[in-house]
Amino acid sequence: MEPVTRFIEQNFGLSFLVGVIVVGTVISGIVWITIWAVKLTNKHKDVSKRIDDVPCPHHTSKIERHDEQFADTRALMSRMEGQLELWVQNSIEKSNSKIKKKSGLAFSAKHSPRQLNGNGIELLNDCGGKDFLEANMSFFIDKMEKLKPKTALDVEDMALAILQTHTNEDMFIPLKSWVYNAPSRELKNPNGSTKTQDVDLDDVIFVLSLPLRDKYLELHPEIIK
Repeated sequence: MEPVTRFIEQNFGLSFLVGVIVVGTVISGIVWITIWAVKLTNKHKDVSKRIDDVPCPHHTSKIERHDEQFADTRALMSRMEGQLELWVQNSIEKSNSKIKKKSGLAFSAKHSPRQLNGNGIELLNDCGGKDFLEANMSFFIDKMEKLKPKTALDVEDMALAILQTHTNEDMFIPLKSWVYNAPSRELKNPNGSTKTQDVDLDDVIFVLSLPLRDKYLELHPEIIK
């Protein structure tokens, strides 16, 4: 390369040599840019073709099968939820009926609506039920809000059911401890006689349910209008 440049310099001058170098550099740059542009264009076309081909017939079939399976699963889950809801509702009704027959007779009286009697008020105070409700009222109210009771009777039943379904929560530990250590209580009958009865957790839940009912109805006066 050096003899060529020396020959050009000696016969055509330094300016001509510089011009040749500049022109050569420009031409080389143009060629390189052209090659790069062609490669980029081909790559873009290849990507575009791949995008146009997505999803391919094979994957389209798989996607459609997955969609169908998802729809079937969702329908099955919906049926299971309905059956579970019915089962829970039936269980709650049976349990509520059992508690009301046992605890309701001993700790409340039907005064339209049902209210705690003297035995119920004493049990509520002795077990620490007032403090329990004050500390956890918002928790139970929030749970009842989700169920959207429409009548006062619904509210009464749901208050009892909500308390039942959360007895495994840590908040109930002090109440369970109190029940475990509580002696038999002397209860007054409506006719003035007395009887001795052991207190269980159902009794405590029942006496808690009526103040919880009253609080919810206080927040939703439209229910009893």
